[in-house]
Amino acid sequence: MTITRLILSFVAFCIGIILVIPAVIVMLPFWLVAVASKVSNKLKPRISTWEDIIQYDSKLGWRAKPNVNVHMNTDGIYHMTTGKDGWRGQYEIEKCNTIVIGDSFVFGQGTDEQNHFACLAKVARVKPVGAPGYGVTHYLLLLKTLTHELKDKLVIWFVYTGNDYRESIRPSSYGYHFPFVFRNAETRAWEIRTDHITEKKLPFHFEKGYNTSIPELADLFSENYLSDYAFGAFEYLVTEAKNHCDSHGSKFLVVTLPIRWLIEGSYVHKIKRHASLPEHFSVHYPDDQAEAICKNLDIPFRACLPDFVREDFLPNDLHWSSTGNAKMAKIIDDLYETFLKTKT
Repeated sequence: MTITRLILSFVAFCIGIILVIPAVIVMLPFWLVAVASKVSNKLKPRISTWEDIIQYDSKLGWRAKPNVNVHMNTDGIYHMTTGKDGWRGQYEIEKCNTIVIGDSFVFGQGTDEQNHFACLAKVARVKPVGAPGYGVTHYLLLLKTLTHELKDKLVIWFVYTGNDYRESIRPSSYGYHFPFVFRNAETRAWEIRTDHITEKKLPFHFEKGYNTSIPELADLFSENYLSDYAFGAFEYLVTEAKNHCDSHGSKFLVVTLPIRWLIEGSYVHKIKRHASLPEHFSVHYPDDQAEAICKNLDIPFRACLPDFVREDFLPNDLHWSSTGNAKMAKIIDDLYETFLKTKT
């Protein structure tokens, strides 16, 4: 009797196993996907935010923290580091021969270390100095922190047509206090103001800010009061920059960077439709004004609008792709060969 029960139990067990196998086969892929997903999530790098990597600066408003080593997300995850000075790049300022000062394009927003233009240049040893959100007033303040380090070096300002002219004359942007340049009503001289900068952020609403900034940007593409004022401020800033570089034995250049929208002809209306005088709107007006100012001051000038195409920008962002960074590295090498290497 006992043997019969054991046999029946074994048969029942085998039948149960046979019946369970199809269910296991059906569920196994789902289980494997769940396990793989958990493992993948654990392996993914932590994504840092902009606030994670910046610190307050009483003159600039903010700057990147030193010795950062993080992953960020701008139209895709990318890895970035900063040196002990808070700037990106593989060279320290003392060991470079070319200093590039600018905003998020110099910082390399959306760009991995190996794809950053500073690492792709073959002749120039490039030190990028800049952070997202900076304007031309920032560039002068940054430049003036350097003195003996500038000797026998090429100094290039990357001036982004998208916001640099406008933000150089604004006391704040995106909730952050800005150093800005203004014309003193009494002396009629241009001055830089930084005493309003505090660590506390200002209230900011993106849509309201956009509704203000885009019309201001649009009016920089034709002659009017705003553009006259902005380019007057620009003339003061580049004059000061040239004088500083001349006095410390370096060569100063200005390079202007195009807005992706201006390259996509069908999207020019994104800016033009907000202009106060749309019939006078010209995509070349900012570069023409900057070039005339630089020519008058004997400052070499290079407008990059003709050089870039849509593929040089990220698919869903206004910053450079790896091809855009490679193109800029080549431009910097050419500038170095032309203005510094042949003279040393």
